[in-house]
Amino acid sequence: MTTRLPANVDASQIPEMRKAFAKNFKAARIKAGLRQVDICEKAGMSQPYLSEVERGLSNISLDNMEILAALVDKPLWVLLKP
Repeated sequence: MTTRLPANVDASQIPEMRKAFAKNFKAARIKAGLRQVDICEKAGMSQPYLSEVERGLSNISLDNMEILAALVDKPLWVLLKP
């Protein structure tokens, strides 16, 4: 089950690990010169879902986190660092 927070959620309501992954993944994606659409095509994810992940609004499975980490050539633990 995917847990999704409303778009107008207060940042204090987003779990810290979710915020860390969101921020670190987005930064790694941009540094790698990849657009959301590039990631979505390779990962088989929808762009709206990836956008929610990057804003910390959607919960993401460990399996999907590993896929995204591989696409930006980072170990998952790096993307989970606060």
